[in-house]
Amino acid sequence: MCYVSKATEKKINEMVKNEGYYSNTLLYLLGEMKSQIGWNGGTIAQIEKTGEHIENSNQFDVRLTPKLHGISIDYNKYINTVGTLNLHYVTIRDFNGLVNICYKEVI
Repeated sequence: MCYVSKATEKKINEMVKNEGYYSNTLLYLLGEMKSQIGWNGGTIAQIEKTGEHIENSNQFDVRLTPKLHGISIDYNKYINTVGTLNLHYVTIRDFNGLVNICYKEVI
């Protein structure tokens, strides 16, 4: 199993600080991934201290936004979104890889 790393969370926070194009979208996705295991807030380091981890690959319901749809078009190797009338979901194949490629474009 591959898990979301502390370095990935740090990169997202740096992108938010530098106002990267997809930074808030990645922050939203990370927050949704944390909530999947019952965490609202908290860092990955705090989550790992309890023995829990966030899976690098995941699928869950989302609030579909233009940037979330855009990130799935730009980086379809890592993420895919599906939007229907009442069901919107995202399939993440490699969250660490997605953050790394977005990070390289910002920093």
